[in-house]
Amino acid sequence: MASNEVLATLCEDLQLSKSAISQIQATFAQIGQRAPTPETYNELVRLTSGDVHVDPELAALFDRTKVYLNSSQVKVAVRLRELMEQHQLPVIDALQKINFKAPRPGKEVTQFLDWEPSVKGSSTTPKTITDDAAAWPPILPSISSDVLLLRALTDKSWRSPSDFIESSEFNDFSRAHNGKLAVKGASVLRLALVDVIDEAYPFIGAEELNYLVNQAINETALAKFALGYNLLDSYRYCLSDQLPESEKVSLVARVFLAYIGALAADSYSVEAITKWIGKLYKPLLKDLGEFTILSMAENELNFFINSTPENTLEFKETFDDDLGVHTCEVVYGEGEVLGSGTDSESAANARQKAAFAVVGDANQMTKIVRESINRYVQKSKTTEQFVVDSANGASPLTLASPLMQLKQKLDENTMTANVVYNPIAQEIVATIYVKGVSIGEGVDTTKKGALAKAAQHANERSGSWQSWFTAIKKPVKKAALNY
Repeated sequence: MASNEVLATLCEDLQLSKSAISQIQATFAQIGQRAPTPETYNELVRLTSGDVHVDPELAALFDRTKVYLNSSQVKVAVRLRELMEQHQLPVIDALQKINFKAPRPGKEVTQFLDWEPSVKGSSTTPKTITDDAAAWPPILPSISSDVLLLRALTDKSWRSPSDFIESSEFNDFSRAHNGKLAVKGASVLRLALVDVIDEAYPFIGAEELNYLVNQAINETALAKFALGYNLLDSYRYCLSDQLPESEKVSLVARVFLAYIGALAADSYSVEAITKWIGKLYKPLLKDLGEFTILSMAENELNFFINSTPENTLEFKETFDDDLGVHTCEVVYGEGEVLGSGTDSESAANARQKAAFAVVGDANQMTKIVRESINRYVQKSKTTEQFVVDSANGASPLTLASPLMQLKQKLDENTMTANVVYNPIAQEIVATIYVKGVSIGEGVDTTKKGALAKAAQHANERSGSWQSWFTAIKKPVKKAALNY
């Protein structure tokens, strides 16, 4: 009897193994067909970042799209498709060639069984870095620890030492903000850039190498990356209007360094971080020819300006019929021309030359970064109005949030919220109800964020549900009954 049970269990395990291999093959095929390419993914991130006006009826779907784009699973799928298309995953290539429906095993099965992987060194990270301007910037690596991510995105100015006076551990305050992570990130970034620049310019001396590294880690460049990767959207900080411009740039640059430090603390290897930094910096450092430099300048400018709120930087293109020349100007603010480019072949070439004229001017980029930070700060003050206690002006006590605004609109009506966690998509869906009627829905990776987006959705649709509540409040006249 025992032998029958063992044989039955063995048969079941073999059947599951057979089915699993077919499912794995089908899964990789779907990833190759349906996952977006790196270029498409970056474009989708650009289109959904910053302030985008969305129809209220599509707000919940739009938020869900942003959550999916930010999920680790989608990022891995994008990377898998890229590696599969470049034939850098030979084991998957060999698996995809096998026809399991064939009556007899083909040579592909034999080739797969005989294939021997070659592992060089102790790292699985490729040493070569592909210089692909179209795929720039590289995807920002994700941080798996929510606690570590929150610490990286919290500036010292957000914290007050008085909050930790009653704590039994005196080092709590130093670990409640991103100061130490920024120090660690600066060291990791410098070490990585030494390798990246030395690989790009192998014949330069020590003085030139040190100069190029210092240029690459200047605060304006770091602040530009922080803005481009939308790190300020979740950055917690407090700024005074009297704070010098240079200190504002330092605060924004610090969050980028802290994020790198958090990657190192989140068990990312030095090789993996160096590879990502190489993809970010190397196209900007290496002399790859005029076409690539011009296209990279446009990518760099777009990477920066598309993520900043209420952007006032734009391209204006014209064509002179008499001369047959395309002209493009980079216009800032109230019509100030920061750079221009002309080309007789195409408007795209003129646009790239105009972008290069701006990106290549350090003074212009410093000015744009500083004014973009100021707009970010002003926007934060208008959207998040804090009521500060006069006795302790450091910490906000109440926040005029979407939930508070919704509560005022509801008057005496009571709202209830239903929060559901989706473990597959790793997202939280919040729905707000009033009298059993859904008035708003929001999707986010945190409960607080999902509720805030649901409240914002309800606020945007307030015209429809408020009129409905008003209608049901009106007394109904009883009809006279004729006997």
